Amino acid sequence: MEVNQSPGFKATLSFAREYSISRKFYFIDIDLITLAIFITGDMACSMMNAIEKAYIVSKLEHQLNKHPERTHNASTVPLTLAAERLINFAIQYQDADGQAELENYHFILAALSSSNSIHTTFKEQGWVFENYKNALNKLFDLPVTSTKLVLNYETTVIKPFSSFYLFFLSKKNREKIIENLIKEALVLYEYHKYADCRKACQNIFRLDPQNRKARSYMAYSFVKERKFKEAIAEYESIKEKNSAIFINLALCYRELGNPDKAISILNSIPEKTMLLLNNLGFVLIDKNQFRQAISYFDLAIDKNENYAFPLNNKGYCLFKIGDIGAAKRLIYQSLELNKGNSFAWKNLALIHIAEGNKVVAKEAIDKAILYDYREDYGDDIDEIIRLTEAM
Repeated sequence: MEVNQSPGFKATLSFAREYSISRKFYFIDIDLITLAIFITGDMACSMMNAIEKAYIVSKLEHQLNKHPERTHNASTVPLTLAAERLINFAIQYQDADGQAELENYHFILAALSSSNSIHTTFKEQGWVFENYKNALNKLFDLPVTSTKLVLNYETTVIKPFSSFYLFFLSKKNREKIIENLIKEALVLYEYHKYADCRKACQNIFRLDPQNRKARSYMAYSFVKERKFKEAIAEYESIKEKNSAIFINLALCYRELGNPDKAISILNSIPEKTMLLLNNLGFVLIDKNQFRQAISYFDLAIDKNENYAFPLNNKGYCLFKIGDIGAAKRLIYQSLELNKGNSFAWKNLALIHIAEGNKVVAKEAIDKAILYDYREDYGDDIDEIIRLTEAM
């Protein structure tokens, strides 16, 4: 890739390549580039404390170790499509900042502007685009752009295939095209280009009408736009549903105000995983069945005491039944495990409002908004803002 790279970014890619060869991956993805930034000790992560760094490195290594060994020629270690797109996005930040060379922090800014594994991992430690950008400005006096950018991304995969073109495709070529389209659809989804993601999926359906990944991406994109009826239609059309699809389908029914349908779907799933148990409790909250919800959250916590979401949800239930002290302890415990859980910050705001503590309630609301509450859960936080202002 022809990019005017800083010495730091060159060192990052060099380390990533050697690491990839040593682990027999023979590719470089966004997790590996980010891991290289942390291990080489670049300033791009110097604003984080030792605990945050250790957590992020451990999480990235875990994600990379899930990759099977490759058998490709070790002389070829290509960037994945997602890595290419993210570097291109990083170049946009480099250009916006007027920098002559691509720096590691441009890559991190780009990663935090999209919905990918890096964004998720950083957010769990409380780092998102806004506070990361502010830390760069404060610590290093860098001319960092003040707003998130949108990826400039031209792709042909959203143009409908002609019937003539499809007629002459061999089975092998169809499979290769589907594989590439799936990758493109995921990239479009991660960069919040939801309509284009769906166009790419429509092309996949012309080659494979029952492709489960494409149908799932269609549904995910509708969920992100809070178009739950459309998402349900996509999930329902999948013939061979796995437990993840059933859970997502149930949560869509919950969002549409049908908790009974959601509970029915969740109860139909044989394997009672932590995720399933947490979501059963979550839906029961909508029915004001707080004690029964707590029983499901306890089962989820029994499976993993470091699972942040049921700790927070149980805390909310305890608040609703009047045990405010225990509620706060559990919610703060959950935030130690996942600092970027916007729902937990919203719950804390509710508790502090009930206690008459306007200043702390306002701080919790600000955290919920920082960690994308509106994007993830909707605009009901506006009512909590009004309650705080009225105190």
